[in-house]
Amino acid sequence: MARATRKKAAAERMEGAVEEQPEEMEADNNDAGDEENDGGSDAEAGARNGLHLDAPINWKAGRPIPVNTLLPRLQALAEQLQSIDQGNVAPEVLQPKAAELVNTQLLDHKDYGVRLYTLLCIVELFRIMAPNAPFKQSQLVKIFDLIVKSVIPALADPAHSYNGEHATIVSSLANVKSIILLCDLPGSDTRIKELFTHAFDVMAGNVQGGERELLSKNVEFNFTSMLCAVVEECQSLPTEVTDVILAQFLRADPNATTTKKGEQVLSDVLREVSPAYSMARSICNTCEETMIRQIGSYFNSVLIDASSVSAASKPNKSRSKKRTHDESEDEDDSSVLVQPSDEDLQEAAKAHRLLRELWRACPAVIQNVIPQIEAETAVENVPLRVLAVQSIGDMIAGIGAAGPPPPIPLVPDAYPSQSLDNYATPAPSNILLVPAAPQAFSNAYPSAYQAFFDRHRDKSAQVRAAWVTEAGRIVLTSAGGKGLESDQETRLLRCFADMLLDQDEKVRASGVQALIQFDFHSIVSKLGRAGGVKKEGSVLSNLVKNCVVDQKQTVSIAATELAGRIWGVASGAIVEGDEKIRELLGGIPSEIFRGKYKNKPYLNQLIDQVVAESLLPLGFPPIKSKKEAKNDSQRVPDSQSTSERGPSPDKVRVARILALVRDLDDEGERHSKVVFLGSLQRQVQLAKYVKAAVESSEKIGANSKTKDAKAEKQTLQKLLKVLASAFAEPEIAANELTRFFEHYERRNYALVRFCIDPSTDYKKVINAIRELKTRLAGSPSNIAECSDTVMHLLQISSVLVYNRSHVPAIVEFSRTDEAGLGSTAHDILKDISTKAPSIFEVHVTELCNTLMDHPPSATSSNSVSAADTLKACAGFARQFPQKMPKDRKFYQAMSSYAKYGSSVIVVKHAITVIVAAADKKEMYVKEILQHSLKDFKVGDDRYLTKLAALSQLSLLAYGQLEDQHDAIQTVLAEVLKSRTPAADTDPLWSDELDDDGQAKLLALKTITNRVRGQVLESDNEEESEQVKRSAEQVFNILNSIVKKDGELAGKSRPTPAHYRSRFRLDAAKLILKLCCNKIIDSVFLPIDLVGLTKIVQDPLPEVRAGFCATLKKFLGQGKLNHRFYALMFLYAFEPIKNTKEAAFTYLRARALNFAKNNSPVMESVFAHFLSLLAHHEDFTPAAEDIPDFIDYLLFFLKAVATEQNLGTLYAITRRVKQVEDAVTPERREYTWTIADLAEGVIRIYEQIKGWTLLAPAARPNLPKYIYQPLVDRTLAEEVADKNFLPDLIAEDLEDLVKSRLKSKKRKAVDGETKKASKRARSSTADDKALPVRKAAKKEKKAKAAKIPKRRLSDEVPTSERRKSNRVSNAKSYAIDSDSDEDEVEKWDADDSSDEDEEANKENVSSTSTPPTSDPIHTQSATNGTKETTPKPTSKATTKSTPRPAAKTKTVREKVPPQKKAAAAKKELPTRSGRSTRNAKKDKDIMDISSDSDEQLSDAPDEMEV
Repeated sequence: MARATRKKAAAERMEGAVEEQPEEMEADNNDAGDEENDGGSDAEAGARNGLHLDAPINWKAGRPIPVNTLLPRLQALAEQLQSIDQGNVAPEVLQPKAAELVNTQLLDHKDYGVRLYTLLCIVELFRIMAPNAPFKQSQLVKIFDLIVKSVIPALADPAHSYNGEHATIVSSLANVKSIILLCDLPGSDTRIKELFTHAFDVMAGNVQGGERELLSKNVEFNFTSMLCAVVEECQSLPTEVTDVILAQFLRADPNATTTKKGEQVLSDVLREVSPAYSMARSICNTCEETMIRQIGSYFNSVLIDASSVSAASKPNKSRSKKRTHDESEDEDDSSVLVQPSDEDLQEAAKAHRLLRELWRACPAVIQNVIPQIEAETAVENVPLRVLAVQSIGDMIAGIGAAGPPPPIPLVPDAYPSQSLDNYATPAPSNILLVPAAPQAFSNAYPSAYQAFFDRHRDKSAQVRAAWVTEAGRIVLTSAGGKGLESDQETRLLRCFADMLLDQDEKVRASGVQALIQFDFHSIVSKLGRAGGVKKEGSVLSNLVKNCVVDQKQTVSIAATELAGRIWGVASGAIVEGDEKIRELLGGIPSEIFRGKYKNKPYLNQLIDQVVAESLLPLGFPPIKSKKEAKNDSQRVPDSQSTSERGPSPDKVRVARILALVRDLDDEGERHSKVVFLGSLQRQVQLAKYVKAAVESSEKIGANSKTKDAKAEKQTLQKLLKVLASAFAEPEIAANELTRFFEHYERRNYALVRFCIDPSTDYKKVINAIRELKTRLAGSPSNIAECSDTVMHLLQISSVLVYNRSHVPAIVEFSRTDEAGLGSTAHDILKDISTKAPSIFEVHVTELCNTLMDHPPSATSSNSVSAADTLKACAGFARQFPQKMPKDRKFYQAMSSYAKYGSSVIVVKHAITVIVAAADKKEMYVKEILQHSLKDFKVGDDRYLTKLAALSQLSLLAYGQLEDQHDAIQTVLAEVLKSRTPAADTDPLWSDELDDDGQAKLLALKTITNRVRGQVLESDNEEESEQVKRSAEQVFNILNSIVKKDGELAGKSRPTPAHYRSRFRLDAAKLILKLCCNKIIDSVFLPIDLVGLTKIVQDPLPEVRAGFCATLKKFLGQGKLNHRFYALMFLYAFEPIKNTKEAAFTYLRARALNFAKNNSPVMESVFAHFLSLLAHHEDFTPAAEDIPDFIDYLLFFLKAVATEQNLGTLYAITRRVKQVEDAVTPERREYTWTIADLAEGVIRIYEQIKGWTLLAPAARPNLPKYIYQPLVDRTLAEEVADKNFLPDLIAEDLEDLVKSRLKSKKRKAVDGETKKASKRARSSTADDKALPVRKAAKKEKKAKAAKIPKRRLSDEVPTSERRKSNRVSNAKSYAIDSDSDEDEVEKWDADDSSDEDEEANKENVSSTSTPPTSDPIHTQSATNGTKETTPKPTSKATTKSTPRPAAKTKTVREKVPPQKKAAAAKKELPTRSGRSTRNAKKDKDIMDISSDSDEQLSDAPDEMEV
């Protein structure tokens, strides 16, 4: 069929030829008879020669054969030759015809068909006469020139008239392998290069979607066979041919589009494997031995060309000539390498990209190249090391020249969520981007893999950044789909986690960017293997705990946004009940919100943005458009309609909100739930300011020409200044907000009102935000620029979480406890009732009906959820009693809850609702009181309920209890007199007490509430005096409990240990609660305040932490007198880091806030603090007791002192020397000793900081109730002139202070030079050549040993310095500091996690103070030798042991300074193993910003208690 087609085409071409050459045709007709006669005889001769057709195909000069005659003859000849089998005809028979075919008349004929059929006949002769070609070299040159330059390129057009003949010629050359004749011809290199070039060019465009018609698969097969034959036959393949072959692999490289000279070689980057790529791959795999040599030579020249540039020689651009050190003109400089040129590096980078593609396509051919790349990992040139690390990493990951696949974006607002099991991962659109390694690289080249792995500790941050990127790709792709051994993956993940804590921000940023490439399921299945967010040291933990609060904004922003997107996607599975994902990722929101404690403006704004975009996206779940809703409305409702629509959007969003709140951390001091709930409270406050700004703007727009407009503008500016304070850049925000609010657009203002109005449903809020964004985009340019600022303002001020649309769904969850979210739903309802009552108002009736439906009785108890519901209703009733239901049935139900409630909380809130909102509350109170007192007996089933009712009634209805005071007193006495015998097995602490313990706590609370209730009822001075008398009695009881460590009875009938701990803590808390009232506080004596120091330094950490939390709460609310701040500074020796850090952070923030407002509160507290120290039970003027109190003073100075107020503090110490103690006059010398100590410490602190004491404007006043004037003039003069400090302390005071201000293992700060650290050697031999960071070796001059000063530690054993009953195994209480005035250092060195565990243990069984509480232990260990470099403590010496006291004051150990310095150098932190930039933050390390004080000025609203 094909042959007939060719004949028909030939006939058509011949007709055309006849028309074009009439004269030639006429000449042919004249000689027709002669030719016929000759033809007959020639035919007979042809038959004898084995050819059936032997018509002449050559002609005499001047008598050419017409094309229409010549072409059929050649066609017939070709067909006859094709029918002859190889070897059936003798070569001499075909020799004449072969001679005719190579005649230039045919090969140079102007007709393409003639030339083509001539070549077809010739290649058939090649086949028949193989292996000997019947042609001379010059003839073969002519033949192959035509084939290479004409036939091969013509195959690119499948519509060519002679396409079949082209394919036949190529097929014959490939099958017979006659193409190898080309290799023996002179100048064959050029023809071979052209052959490869044309062949690959033909196949390069043969891809789907290309501009050309696709070619047959046979063409690719024949080309491949033909080129493989040439490669195998060539003695030495031309380098240009190697370049052509390798160029096909670079078609997948988007960067390889031009050559060195700028010539374009690749027009398009492939998106699939093209035939040209497959041909090159087949050639490399088929001709493996030849290509190994060729490719090895190629890379050898390119890589050495880029890496061996000597200092004296200029870069040689010729790739064929290797440059060595011998080419240098100066032998002395031959060993000095310079940076390669940019051109060399570009070529090297190109070669590395090619290498990655070769590894994917034909890994065997690069076996000689891998050692060169491995060697590059050890060169000094950083860019080359980076290239080597990138190349090996990509080869391990199976990533080729096209690069890694595009990441699957995490879409937090997608519904259904990407985290669900039924989510289908989208298929890759580009096969070249799919990572695929041919084999496990670590098995094929173990030394190269190890060389790559060792680069994670490279001295160059660029190399480490490249390493962490590649490590992420390896883990993501599972080593190109081949998998990793368990130990390899573990090591990679561990080192990757360490890179997130690297000291260089580029490395940390690269680590975060590497994590961005992970899809959700890879995060869970691969990163999750190393542990979740809660596992210290894991990748996910370091991401959210360290990178989120990173000092560099680029790292922090990327990490926070990524963490938010991860949880946003994970929330779908968490809501569905996937406990694995919840365990891995549930803690992310807690760590994000905890970042607000850093109090950095940009981080605060970033967290708000992440909440609105990822954690709780505004568009989640997608709300149906009006068009969809309209279409849905046309459907006929049936039983399937509800299931088809799915759950309501409000319920879906509420489930996500509840899942977020449920997993927020609410334990410890920096719990994130407070931050989140505080931000919601801030939303209510900001909404008020936004509303006021809108009203002010409307007034300005309506009355722009009136006199009041100017005043309104000033008001507006004040409002906008407050709103701008919520932004990272307040000035810019204020400017943009001003432009928006002064641009009078009524519709814009209306949309803003919709957003902040509590009565607006969620859908309307979202639509308003979207419309406003669209309107701003179409506004004038100066207004459009404000869009981002306005949108952020709406995000933090709109009703998005506590929306009225969400409350029904929250109530439903609280009832059904669906997905385990019932308890959280109750907490949210309670929070709404107190912080957003206007939203709660709509649904309070529904909640009240819920309580009425199932009230408790004498025979039945209330539901589990009743306590939370009652708490929410009570909060609302206190603020809006008139909006509570007035139904009698409801208050009867409340009375039932008060009488038969199953818990104290239920009773408390039920009585609160009755007293706050009931119209006949007296009746209900009387009923409850009678029920509580009737037949009361300790141990009855409901006696705790009765006690709780009496306690709450004493507070809220004291006036109605006057007739029953004696009866109540009898009940309380009966409760307190009952005894539970103590046992040796009793624990020291218990969170849950039995009924007897709870009853006694309720009795103490009732006694306290009776005094508080009297205050509420007192209206005149006489009643106030009665309150004071009652308060004195209660204080006596509570102080006695504190003084006796919680004991209620005598030694004959001791109270259980866990009772005592709870009693003394609750007694102290009740004291604080009483002192919140000014009348009662006036009764609380200074000596009683000193008694509370026992609680601050209680042996049990639970007692100390609980008291600290209550103290902060009441101080933050402004209810306690400022003198109670003095107690907070006694946490200087707190061994539990969380408690100590929380106290310090709180004091620091409050001090800065007071200073900002020009309020000298903390300065006045200093006088109270000195009095507390003077009356401390551990303090005496003896030399051995004083050093600890230096730490107290430094703790105060670090939290409070600035250059501006240091003079005031100093003046206060001077004033204390001019008065005497009014609390206990007999301890006045103690007070003067503390004053002298404080004066000396302040002076030394001033010198260390480089400050100048500024004299206060006025002489500071001292509180008269703790200090009294010194009447005796002579004594006053003696006190003023005398230093009450012991001589030994006075002499060593400077050293004692400086030793406590030294930093321990201070973490490196960006921009600060860090001493190089030692590292452990690698186990591989090749590691010796690795360019790792090494410590600079400097010769130190020998110093003469100094005679150390006489030290206090040489006289007194450390075990005898402290007399307090505070006991702990904590390593050190001392607070480190730095000379930077704006930086607050972390206190304790974080040497190891084991040391931190030891630091957090409490040895409560010991009765003496352990040596770890000794603040001068380090000083005594140094024996007076001054050292500026902190000395890390080794793990073996974590537990300090007291040194025996010196026998005399003059006998001391002497340590040579040189040895000590050597020891310090030996213990410098190394970077081997799991290196981190923070000197390990595995435990609770204080991480206070080292930025300016302005960044720590005001705690955010959500941090306020």
